[in-house]
Amino acid sequence: MGWKELFFKNTEEEQKAEQTQASQESVTDEKEVPHTSTHPVVTPIGGATTVGPGTVDTKYIEILGNRLDSLNMDGEDYLELKEALDSLLKVAGMNENTAYISAFTTLKTRGLTKQRCLESIDYYVEELNKEQELFRQAQSDKYDNNVASIDDEISDLNQQNEEAQQEIARLTEKIQENNITIAEKTTVMNENKAELETQQANFDATLSHFVTALQADKEKISQYIGDENNAPENA
Repeated sequence: MGWKELFFKNTEEEQKAEQTQASQESVTDEKEVPHTSTHPVVTPIGGATTVGPGTVDTKYIEILGNRLDSLNMDGEDYLELKEALDSLLKVAGMNENTAYISAFTTLKTRGLTKQRCLESIDYYVEELNKEQELFRQAQSDKYDNNVASIDDEISDLNQQNEEAQQEIARLTEKIQENNITIAEKTTVMNENKAELETQQANFDATLSHFVTALQADKEKISQYIGDENNAPENA
């Protein structure tokens, strides 16, 4: 029997029981309460995420259990004591104290000592701590690739947004300044246009006055003054 079976059999059974109960409750709830869709909870960009206490994961049970199985020491040690205890505790009416004494007494005949048992526990704990360090290092590498690198991208995008906002503010200010200048120049332009149109109108009126006077005199001359060739000598 391996570490996984010895240490997590009850945990797996409890998890299955909880899943069954949850499934039954879910069916009951669906019958009683109309289903309503909900939106997923999204963590704001840049916000901190919080994770509650961890739970025993069957994936890691398999990994750590197999690792400890591969490290099983030669001869009788804690693992064999644990296996014997597991068998004895299934016997109806046997308490934990009696089971420990009985299991140890049996294995003692095959060379197990209390010191070796305790030392083997320390050995397995030490190996588990090594696995923890390896796992944390692997997680650190994953963090760099899957979290820190994305965080850098987000920071870069935020910086770009900040620069864009500054550029928008600069352009908005420039537009406002241009609009003021446009308004001022439009006023000057309209004044200049009105002045030029007035000048043109006045010039045209004045010229028309001259032309009209000249045309009038021309008609009078034609009317009042006869042909020079037929005019009287004393005229």
